Amino acid sequence: MSDAIASTAPSKNSPEVEKLIASLSYPAIPEHLLDPGSRHDVIFVFDCERGNPNGDPDYNNMPRTTLDGRGLVTDVCIKSKIRHWAASEGKGIFIQPRVPLNNFIVKAFIEAGIEPAIVQLTDDEMADDELVSHLSSLNGYTVGDGKLAILISGKTEAGKTYIDGLLFGKGGNGEGVGDELRRRLEEGRFASRIADALKLFLGNKKNTSGVAAKAEEARAILAKTYFDVRMFGAVLSTGLNAGQVRGAFQFGPAASFHRVDAVEMAITRQAKTTASRAEKGPTEFGRKTMLTYGLYKGRASYSPFLGQQQGVTGEDLAVMWRALQRMFSIDQTAARGIMAMRAVLVMTHVGSKAGFARTDQIDIRGELKPGVDSPSNFDDYILSTVLGGQAIDGIGELRMGGDGANPSILKLTRLI
Repeated sequence: MSDAIASTAPSKNSPEVEKLIASLSYPAIPEHLLDPGSRHDVIFVFDCERGNPNGDPDYNNMPRTTLDGRGLVTDVCIKSKIRHWAASEGKGIFIQPRVPLNNFIVKAFIEAGIEPAIVQLTDDEMADDELVSHLSSLNGYTVGDGKLAILISGKTEAGKTYIDGLLFGKGGNGEGVGDELRRRLEEGRFASRIADALKLFLGNKKNTSGVAAKAEEARAILAKTYFDVRMFGAVLSTGLNAGQVRGAFQFGPAASFHRVDAVEMAITRQAKTTASRAEKGPTEFGRKTMLTYGLYKGRASYSPFLGQQQGVTGEDLAVMWRALQRMFSIDQTAARGIMAMRAVLVMTHVGSKAGFARTDQIDIRGELKPGVDSPSNFDDYILSTVLGGQAIDGIGELRMGGDGANPSILKLTRLI
C-alpha cells in the first residue's frame, strides 16, 4: 500500500485555488518600510466577532463605546498586543505584568556606572526561590550574582519604617508576606543588613550626586534595551529619576465604522473555589460581556526625529509591521472572540523626516454592502482606499510637487 501511495502524483490545483492559497500568506515587507529616516503614517482596520475587544472596568467590563454607540479600542490596548508580539520575537519589553518597572530603572543606573548598595547573600539564600523572588519584587532592589543590589533616591528609603514596610508589608506588620517567609527574613536579619548597606551608600557623596548626573545615560540604556521604550515612550521617574522618553511610534484609539451591539449575558459554572461555596449548590452564576460584531479603524504615525533620538532601527520597524499584520494571532482568548487584522495601509514619505503630504486626506472607507443594515461579519463590508472621496485602490505611489526630475514620492503599501 505504501508503494501505491508513494507513486501517486499529487493533483494540481486550479489557478483559482492557487490564488486563494497565495492569499493566505502575509505580504513581504518592502525595503522602504524599513527606513527609520522616513516618516510613516498608518491606517489599520481590524474586527471582532462575538467577543469583547476592550472592556471598560468602569462599566462592568462592557465593550467600550462612544456616546453615539460606536465601538472604541484604546491605544493602550493596541500597544499591549504589539508588545506581546515583539516579546515573541525576543525583543526586550519594559512594560510587563508582575515586574516592578523601577527595578529596570535601577539596573540601567547600575549599568551607567552608579555603584549600588550591596547586601551579600549566602548560597542558601540564593537557592531560596521564594526569598529571591520577594527581594527582586521590591522597589529599587535587584538580585544577581549572589548579591542584593539596591539604589535609592533619598534618605527616607533608608529608614527602618520604610525598609520594614518593603520587607514585611504595609507598616512592617507582615501583612504582605506569609508567616514562613517572614520568619526567614527575620532570621536572616535582612532589615538590619539592608539598613547598614544603605547607610554606607548614603555616606558616599559620589553616589548621592551621581544618580542625577547619570540620568541621561540611564535613559539611553533603557531606550536601547527595551523595544516599547523606543517605540512608545515611557515615564522613567517613578523611582530613581531617569526622566522620560517620547516614543517614535504614536497610536490613537480605534473606533468602529458603525454602531455596535453590546450584549451582557448570564453564565453558570460548576467549579467551586471553596468548600463553603460548594455547600450552596451545584452551580454559580457569573456575567459575560461581548459585542456581536464590530469593524474598527485606527491610525498611527512614526516620527523619524524621535526615532533618531531613541535609536529606532530598521529591524524595529520590521517587528512593528509584522505585529500589525499578525498580533491577533497570538492574543486569542475566549473573552475576545474572533479578532483579525483586515487591512494595514502604510503611507511612506520617502526620504522625508517631516513629511510632505496631508495623509489625513487619505482614508480607508468601510461601507456596508447593499441590503445590509446591521453587519454580522466582515463579508458584510466593502473596504476601499480613498483620496478626497475618490477610490485609489491599487495605486502604489503618488508623485507630488517638485520639478519633473525630483518629485516628492508618497508610497502606499498594503501589508494586508
